[in-house]
Amino acid sequence: MLSQTLFSVLLVFIHKKGIHNARFILAFVEFGLWMILLLMFGGYANAGTILLPIISLTNAILIVVLKKLKFTPLAV
Repeated sequence: MLSQTLFSVLLVFIHKKGIHNARFILAFVEFGLWMILLLMFGGYANAGTILLPIISLTNAILIVVLKKLKFTPLAV
């Protein structure tokens, strides 16, 4: 999650395709890791543990959708 935040902040100031691609890959890796943790410790899961993969998947989907819509961030 910290790396997602770092890459998102970098994208505001530095518009490079490599940063966007790294953020894209990290979004799906993050979702996969949350799902693995949820499956491993599902018996002990609480609401926050269940919401983290959902939020991570939403983030990954929005990255894909906004890229296809050719969304451009605000100019700084």
